[in-house]
Amino acid sequence: MAQPQPGTVPNGIWVCCVCKQGNVIDLGNVCPYPCGHVRDSYCSGPGQPYPATGLFPDNSDLNANGCYAHVAHQHQYDATPPSAIDSQFNTAAPHNNLSDPPKDVWVCGECGAANCTWYELCPVCNRGSKAATPCGPSEPFNSLTQAGTPCQGFWQCECGASNSGLTPDFCPICGRRL
Repeated sequence: MAQPQPGTVPNGIWVCCVCKQGNVIDLGNVCPYPCGHVRDSYCSGPGQPYPATGLFPDNSDLNANGCYAHVAHQHQYDATPPSAIDSQFNTAAPHNNLSDPPKDVWVCGECGAANCTWYELCPVCNRGSKAATPCGPSEPFNSLTQAGTPCQGFWQCECGASNSGLTPDFCPICGRRL
């Protein structure tokens, strides 16, 4: 499979605008659990830029090691009417209010995408692997250094994100290549 252009969705993949999860086009137009969003014009397709992830330094959705601390969705449907797209398909807009992250998700160390456990290789960037992921979505962070001491391979991007040696030439927070 050809390597995707940096910052664009690879061929055969669509990225959900709600949960930012990469999905295989041949498997359908509904994002799997926990999202359930039906693919629409706000979702990104092959060759289009990745949607904004909301991942940035000091984001409360991330814990100390860069893994998701809890599941958060960009859209809230409690008091807002369904979008025109949802009403066009006559489907109820989903509402997920999960206090604990799903146990069947791993976060790609290359691009920051959340992936289901049946993917060994990240379908969004085609570079990150589940085996190289330092932690799961709800595993505790254990420091191997003294407080205030950066870990081996630590580097800081121009965007302010702290990164590890797992991504020495790519910032998964802002997408900048070094």
